[in-house]
Amino acid sequence: MNVWQRQIRLIVHSILTIALITISIPGMAQTSPVLSKKDVNALLKSATTAQDHQELATYYREQARHLTAESQRSTKQAEFMDTQSKRGAPCTCVAPYRYLSNEYDKEAKQAEANAAQQEQLSQESDKIK
Repeated sequence: MNVWQRQIRLIVHSILTIALITISIPGMAQTSPVLSKKDVNALLKSATTAQDHQELATYYREQARHLTAESQRSTKQAEFMDTQSKRGAPCTCVAPYRYLSNEYDKEAKQAEANAAQQEQLSQESDKIK
């Protein structure tokens, strides 16, 4: 297999993987437990009980888990793509995977922070009663 065929194969593989990742992002919200985004927004505005805050914390923890898995998947894909490039001809197709991995990681950390905040609000709600 010559260099051009290998590069074309790598580019096609990259495009297909990015397409699959893009398709899976909207599906992520559907796999979150019990609460839809509409429910979460309503609950954020009206949460007063410890149970309300606990539901939100669970939602955010599940979201963080999904995002962390996506980050790890993108990292593995970047590492694989990196092994496919030849010395002296670095592959630029690794950059999108590293970017996605970093973005998923940032979002996962934010979701984890939101979960911790809701847990704290839940504990404070219990103390008030």
